Amino acid sequence: MDQVTLISFFKYEGLKNKWEAFTRMGRPPLAEGNIEGLSFWKALGSGAGNGFSIWPDFSTFGLLTVFNSKESAENFLKSSALLEYQNTAKEFSHVFMRNIKSHG
Repeated sequence: MDQVTLISFFKYEGLKNKWEAFTRMGRPPLAEGNIEGLSFWKALGSGAGNGFSIWPDFSTFGLLTVFNSKESAENFLKSSALLEYQNTAKEFSHVFMRNIKSHG
């Protein structure tokens, strides 16, 4: 079985939406449910300026997820847990990556 990594980025506008994105970093919706095939996840913030500043950029949020199969990852894209992120985002994108090696 080939693992698949899915990295998603969300861009938010407006104070209310940025605040919602910020709170999801500490309490991601996917932490509350049992998502089929999900073996690892990590919420990602970003820095302001050129992306590596010590000052946070509350308008950009990332989500790194690892699934046991591409089918599980595709089902996750349609799940209610991910819709919470997408519904308030101005823009979002998803990138599928086939895992070659992992360590940790």
